[in-house]
Amino acid sequence: ALGDTTITWTASDATGNTASLTQVIRIVDTTAPVFAEIGRIEIDAEGRLTDISSLLNITAVDLVDGDIDSVISGETVFESGVHQVEGHATDNSELIATIVGEVAISPRVQL
Repeated sequence: ALGDTTITWTASDATGNTASLTQVIRIVDTTAPVFAEIGRIEIDAEGRLTDISSLLNITAVDLVDGDIDSVISGETVFESGVHQVEGHATDNSELIATIVGEVAISPRVQL
């Protein structure tokens, strides 16, 4: 677990003399979340413009906090086509992982 742990060390000699020392060990999270590799993400257009913020579900994994949902950095509304999208995930220790992926938005065809 993260946080402080107190350890008391005690030594004694053959005549029964003892001495003690208290040591505080602080456990901190220094490892950022990690994203798995993602390929191109294909989605269908929802009109002339598509808001991808609710359509993408990309998760990073953190050793301490488990699964962390990513947040898109920058624009989230795009026309049909292929776009570079950056996302990030932040754990409870404020460590950040970043991912960049391609999102292909296929135009909706109506006959």
